[in-house]
Amino acid sequence: MTSSDTPRRSAASRATAALILATGFAGTTLAVGSNHASASVRTDSGAVAAQADRALDALDHWQESNRPLHYVRFIRAREAAADLLADDLGISGDELADEWATADEPKQVAMLSALTQLGVPYRSIHSEPGVGFDCSGLTIWAFAQAGIDLPRVSGDQISAAERIDEADAEPGDLLYYPGHISIYVGEGMMVHSPYTGSTVEVTEVASRTSRWGDSMTVED
Repeated sequence: MTSSDTPRRSAASRATAALILATGFAGTTLAVGSNHASASVRTDSGAVAAQADRALDALDHWQESNRPLHYVRFIRAREAAADLLADDLGISGDELADEWATADEPKQVAMLSALTQLGVPYRSIHSEPGVGFDCSGLTIWAFAQAGIDLPRVSGDQISAAERIDEADAEPGDLLYYPGHISIYVGEGMMVHSPYTGSTVEVTEVASRTSRWGDSMTVED
């Protein structure tokens, strides 16, 4: 485990952020289960991705300079991303923002990194920001931005994390059902790269989820 390292994003992450900001990936569908406002809503995923990137960029600047202004900018951008996402999903922005704020910082970095990739196509055996991910490719890349090394295969990823109950999960933890892995976003939502023909998206946690894992317990 390398969660004690200072969370940093790679140069590839910044390059991808520029692509996201340029293209917007507007109009990505975020599927929502029956417990929420509607069966399906559409979101400007570029706006969510842009705020997530701004949050990470401000966090980078704060870690480099220790200037409080950058940390304030991090919090504001993180809250803006939560509000945008919550508004589209028909859930509470305040509650989602509170969940994000209480999660361990590396978990926040991993989750926000995954959100910067909203709209990026699913691609089998890929883990390339702005180009394509399969499910475990997204998680391995997102957690690498937080200094946490995950195994490549989804089953190995969840096995490397300490098993936890759903009630104890924080944004940035892992959730798994056979053959598929995702990152918990909070308020019953997950971000993942689901299948061929889809894109990275936020959806309600799958009812067939069989295991939850504390991502801060992953060991090298």
